[in-house]
Amino acid sequence: MEQLKGIELTDLCRRVGTVTIIWAHIERQLDNWRLFIFNVFKDDSICKKVPFSLNQKISFLRCGFHKFEELSDLESRAFDLLDRVNVIADKRHAFVHGVVESTSPDTLTFERVRLEEGIQVIIKDEFDIDSYETFLRELLDLMGSSCIFSNDLLKKKH
Repeated sequence: MEQLKGIELTDLCRRVGTVTIIWAHIERQLDNWRLFIFNVFKDDSICKKVPFSLNQKISFLRCGFHKFEELSDLESRAFDLLDRVNVIADKRHAFVHGVVESTSPDTLTFERVRLEEGIQVIIKDEFDIDSYETFLRELLDLMGSSCIFSNDLLKKKH
């Protein structure tokens, strides 16, 4: 199999695919929470339309869990999970939206375009190949925690 200076192409694809699949489960939980708050409370004072981008969802969810008394016992856990999503999201964005710019035996370098204050900038993200397993455990733990939280939130349904 083709080598990219220290990592096989199939291994790289497996890693990117795994991140993508796990992230889809995490973001689906955010969608579940968003739709729960939007549909159960039917209060458009937070926003008029259902938010779709990750940052919009997180902002909406923070407002929703803070605003509605019925969710106050879940607010702290929700904020903790949303903080974890924020921390992991940037690394996930590199894997999913980045182009492999270079590899070495120890490092993957992704390059992606990001909009900052209306200007497109190129971002380079470097990852130590050995840290992938830690990143994967963080993703899996966040996925499990967010699924458990979704179950607890659904118990609130009237």
